Amino acid sequence: MNLFGGSSKGGNKSRFKEVFNKHFFANLFYGFKHWFRTYDTLVFTNDQYRKIMNGAYFDRVIDPFINEGEQDRTLFISLTEGAFRPTHMIHSKHIVSQTILDLLGFFTVKCQLIFPDKYSHLQTILNKYNIEFDVLKEMKQFQGYYKFYRFFFKLRRPKRIFVATYYSATRNYMVKAANDSGIKVIEGQHGFVGDAHPSYNSEISLDASYFPAEFWVFSSIDKKALQRRGIYQQHQIKIKGDYFLDCLKKEGKKNNSSLEVFTKNYNNVVGVSLQVPLEDKYIPFIVRSANLDKEVGYVIIPRTWDEKYGKIKHSGNVLFLRNCGFYEAIFWCTHHSTVFSTTALEAQYLGIPNILVDIDGFATKYFGSLFPVKSIIEREEDFVKMIKS
Repeated sequence: MNLFGGSSKGGNKSRFKEVFNKHFFANLFYGFKHWFRTYDTLVFTNDQYRKIMNGAYFDRVIDPFINEGEQDRTLFISLTEGAFRPTHMIHSKHIVSQTILDLLGFFTVKCQLIFPDKYSHLQTILNKYNIEFDVLKEMKQFQGYYKFYRFFFKLRRPKRIFVATYYSATRNYMVKAANDSGIKVIEGQHGFVGDAHPSYNSEISLDASYFPAEFWVFSSIDKKALQRRGIYQQHQIKIKGDYFLDCLKKEGKKNNSSLEVFTKNYNNVVGVSLQVPLEDKYIPFIVRSANLDKEVGYVIIPRTWDEKYGKIKHSGNVLFLRNCGFYEAIFWCTHHSTVFSTTALEAQYLGIPNILVDIDGFATKYFGSLFPVKSIIEREEDFVKMIKS
């Protein structure tokens, strides 16, 4: 993340800062009563994957795999970057916050001893590329949380575990602990994987005990993309489809007063999906494009809202969305644009054509084999021309 984009400096985030945030006390006891039950299945997920469907917040990655008869025996253990939604608004029957596990694991981390000499070579490589990453701190966190989760799984004794992304800093040690405890771990596909995704491809052989036993993907395209150098073997990859997109396609456009007011002024409206590592280059590109032709409207869709968006100077044909995501906004648009977000595939499935912006070559690297060459552009003038063609 430090190397590509150049906008995510700062190194590995301290688990202390993640655990003790301003929502700590509210999140600590979220769904607390649900801890006092026995469960066959544990689901480690993130609140960001919950999207409104049929009036409730549905975990689009894992909920489709939990049938009605299994709900009483399944516990969702969730992270969030902010405050959780009320439990009565959640589709999953039993849900708790991961904050309490992070807190207990934090104290285990403090007891770990790490020997610097074993990891000095890796730190030297990172220093060479000016990557602000503390190897010793990361190893200490990994070992501490790994030991905590070994104890946790011995206590809870689940039969299987689902994860939405195995590789995040809050998941990798848990996957290793589950595997070493003899518990089957399944990863649900959260987004595009492809043969360029660094977390699913490797030039070298890696220890399988650090990865889930199975990977449940959307389509044969995703499975095929990982056949050459994926961390998963082909027999581990199961094609399951994307239930949420199917439902979304049936539901279609939903009422949204701000989007209705904005989009009625333009024949062409582009939904722009941002990606944090490249948005410092992508947003100025969109602003310049908007200035070239005021007859085109641009709806910019951030991953999460940042106050800096409100300070960006732009013309009146640009709208930064707040409290509204891609799935609600895309049906109000005539086109979709991103660099290499999964939303490119989702927009295509939902019937919205894509125009990919090839910032630093990443659109070509990730999607060059999936989309026509003419749909990947570099210049603002070509971007506007394609929108109006």
